Amino acid sequence: MLHTYKAIVLHTIKYKDNAVIVQLYTQEVGRIAATVTLSHTPKAKLKTALFQPLSVIEVVVAERPTADLLRIREARAHYVFSSLPYDAVKSSIALFVAEFLHRTLRATDQDVAVFDYLYHSILWLDTCETSYANFHLVFLMRFAKFLGLHPNIEEYERGMLFDLSTGNFTLSPLTQETCLSVEDSQRISLFMRMNYDTMRIFKFSRQERGRVLDILMNYYRLHIPDFGELKSYAILRTLFDTSNE
Repeated sequence: MLHTYKAIVLHTIKYKDNAVIVQLYTQEVGRIAATVTLSHTPKAKLKTALFQPLSVIEVVVAERPTADLLRIREARAHYVFSSLPYDAVKSSIALFVAEFLHRTLRATDQDVAVFDYLYHSILWLDTCETSYANFHLVFLMRFAKFLGLHPNIEEYERGMLFDLSTGNFTLSPLTQETCLSVEDSQRISLFMRMNYDTMRIFKFSRQERGRVLDILMNYYRLHIPDFGELKSYAILRTLFDTSNE
């Protein structure tokens, strides 16, 4: 049986000489894994470029009753990027976000709200021309609510501390080992209030952005089983340390 899905590419891994396994997050059924045979010829219908990190595509997949993997029969771009693959900073952010999602989006159930958030975030990054250096940080902050990890900041007051283990702001942390300083807690509270349109108002140094990214990685590592180390994390840190963003 054939099914057509609107999907976001999370991860690919080599399967055979001319085939890969693709991890996709679809609008219709959530996360799926499928094999696809690729060709590098000019007339090929299934090209490698379709399956770059965060590509938004439409796929026709075939169910195989005796196999765990679906098979992609057809694929085409649902949204054609205008800048993301050609901008070193944006493509590095996309690689990082895709790897992050590959580690965190484990449920196979459909979640339209999650898909819509991812879809609009990808389009925003692709079309934004300036002031997107904080994009990945705001993305991580706002995505936490879909995982049930977004802290309540309504009662935050200056001087409170953010406890990574509980995900709460408090005056009396449970443990000092996972409690942020007053300064770091204030930065976290600021990022929690930002969205893509307002983040340009807030100015942070490279060191401050790097510190917030470190904190967020530790936070997700504490709350997501087997989250581990992201390979793209070091690349992103290095790029922002040397770029003008």
